Amino acid sequence: MPLSDNQSPLDNYGQDGEFQGYCTGDTFGEMMNAFGECVPEYGTVSRSSANMGRTYENYETDRSVRSEYNRSDYDYFRRGERVPHDPVHVMELCQNSYEDVAIVRSVIDMMSDFTTQGIRLVHPNKNIENFHKNWAKTVGLHFVSERICNSLYTKANCPVKIRYGKVPVSIERDWRKSHAVKPDLKLSQIKTDHKVIPLDYHILNPSSIEVIGGELSAFVGRPIYGIKINMKFKSMFQKMERLAATQPDVHEMINAIPDSMKTAIRGGRSFIRIDQEKFEMLHYRKDSWKVWATPMLKSILSNLILLEKMHLADASALDGAISQIRLWRLGIYNEARPLESILPKQAAMNKLRSILHNVGNGVLDLVWGPELDFKESNSQVHNYLKPEKYTQVMNEIHAGLGVPGALTGSDSGGGGMTNNSISMKTLVERLEYGRKILVSFWEKELKIIQKAYGWRFPAKVVFDYRVLSDEAAEKKLMLDMWDRNMVSTEDILELSRRDPEMAALRVAREQRKIENGSMPQKASPYHNAEKEHDLRKLLLQGGGVCPSEVGLELEEKKEGEQCRTEQLEDTQIKLAEMNQVSQEKISQQKIKVTSPGGDGRPKNSTDKTKRKQKTVKPRTTGFVNLFMWGNDAQKAISKVFVPFFLENFDKKTMRELNKEETSKAEQLKFEVFSNIKPYSQITAELVYNVLGDGMLADSEMCDSLKALSLLFVEQHDRKPTLEEMRQMQSSAYALKFEEIDEEK
Repeated sequence: MPLSDNQSPLDNYGQDGEFQGYCTGDTFGEMMNAFGECVPEYGTVSRSSANMGRTYENYETDRSVRSEYNRSDYDYFRRGERVPHDPVHVMELCQNSYEDVAIVRSVIDMMSDFTTQGIRLVHPNKNIENFHKNWAKTVGLHFVSERICNSLYTKANCPVKIRYGKVPVSIERDWRKSHAVKPDLKLSQIKTDHKVIPLDYHILNPSSIEVIGGELSAFVGRPIYGIKINMKFKSMFQKMERLAATQPDVHEMINAIPDSMKTAIRGGRSFIRIDQEKFEMLHYRKDSWKVWATPMLKSILSNLILLEKMHLADASALDGAISQIRLWRLGIYNEARPLESILPKQAAMNKLRSILHNVGNGVLDLVWGPELDFKESNSQVHNYLKPEKYTQVMNEIHAGLGVPGALTGSDSGGGGMTNNSISMKTLVERLEYGRKILVSFWEKELKIIQKAYGWRFPAKVVFDYRVLSDEAAEKKLMLDMWDRNMVSTEDILELSRRDPEMAALRVAREQRKIENGSMPQKASPYHNAEKEHDLRKLLLQGGGVCPSEVGLELEEKKEGEQCRTEQLEDTQIKLAEMNQVSQEKISQQKIKVTSPGGDGRPKNSTDKTKRKQKTVKPRTTGFVNLFMWGNDAQKAISKVFVPFFLENFDKKTMRELNKEETSKAEQLKFEVFSNIKPYSQITAELVYNVLGDGMLADSEMCDSLKALSLLFVEQHDRKPTLEEMRQMQSSAYALKFEEIDEEK
């Protein structure tokens, strides 16, 4: 054992040489008595036990039953963890949970933001809609709506005090414009109701509201509300009255307080009645027989208290997380031979205590006799600090809030896909219910504005997005509706969070830059940047211009090559030859078999003289020009004829016509086409005149068309399509008027 500089090794021994650090005696009893005098020197821990337990009631003479132990017994001994039953105290505790517990605040704020997302006012009249938009900016529509939802989701009750005022004419005119500056309105008491509208909203604390009559108010109809006057409120008012004599600012504040409130405070009343016409109490899922609605947080208050208690337990455990217990046993106790035991005296205890007390960091070298024993114990508190103990509590909190853990970022893996889906549905329903309350409140206010100004329709409250909806899919749907003229361009711009007026100005400015050449043309499926190129292409395809006229320099073609026109001429020649063969077949079918004495050549007889061979005249460019003009003429006739035909049949598009109506339309167009002279200018007047004359289709063209149709069926083994029939009609038209075109 180490000694100090002024200490001798003999200091612990008496005059008789006996070590003074241990208890001695002739008997074991004397040794224990001496040791008992030293026991208070040991460090002890005092514990207090509460008188909490369960009693035994005499159920029968020889039988006792232990009393029950429920939540009320637990709350009796732990009043700080007790969940109140008074509605006002419940609302206060829910408000404290919102302010102190992170997950509650996060969920409530998220629900409030989702509920009020994209809220705005619309009206059929543009000027009135601008007025409502500027009014919404003045009263803070989005901010007030978010605070109302926050109060409903937190405390289930939201008192709103409304202040009315009259808008000056100059500001009213400014509000009807597209862009208006928010004015500094000063509210004043106005007797008339003409053009008096709500201009300010104050959300009050529901715990400071008194329901006059309590539960009896449910039988009255609409309850009467007042503001409580507590001692703190009274003392503050009295203090301000004393300071008003010396401080002008306080005097001005006292004058701003309504006279009714000052009279009530000075008269010692417990509440101040609120003007019911300028007050609105909103409730979240309230039963008609209740005075106050029950907050949705009440069902999880016990879980929130338990969560806070677990946090406190973790904090306490962390204080002793690195604690270490070392046990120094001084002396030797021999249970078999007590007289041989060595029990320490006070001097030995103090000596060892001083040595251990003076030792700092580092290694302690201790020299002692065999009567010294040492044991060490390490803390295992880290096993308690594991997060598994929070799983059940957090799951119950999420279930009470109706929010899956994945949505708040605190998912512990306990909930599956089904549980999360049900929680999401619960959340969506709560948000939709909150929106209904919000819309009902604002519609009442908008109705007041409508009556104040005498407008025909009130404004409506709309939301850009549904709660927790797929914004990308919804925007795509809105664009598709815009393409079909089901919604306006202004709706699309507002959905994209763009100002329609500003967007219109910017589009007009860009259009002017494109026209003067300072900005290139737009290139997209909706904007053709190569209009001149497409026009040249159409002219060349129609044959109206030569290649040199559009700036093309052509090289000499190779031998054997044919252009499209030449190929078309060869095709028409083949069609004419096939047409001639088909007509001969048709004429042969019409010949009747007669008797030998009748007219005509006898059966199975041969020609006695050689027939004159018929030469097929090749098709010229006149046929090609007529064929191409015929195609264009049919298209022009359709543009004039189709709207007229659809109007008579009360149809919107040709697709709505049945097979019989479609066939009739094609027959009428063919009759008009066959009675128009070649190269005529197709106008609406010309088409209507032909239809009015009731002229039938040309018989020669009908015969040619039938021949071409039979030939087509024989070669392709199917009926021609509608477009192929139109091509045949153009061919029949060219065959009829080819000679006339060549003569010209």
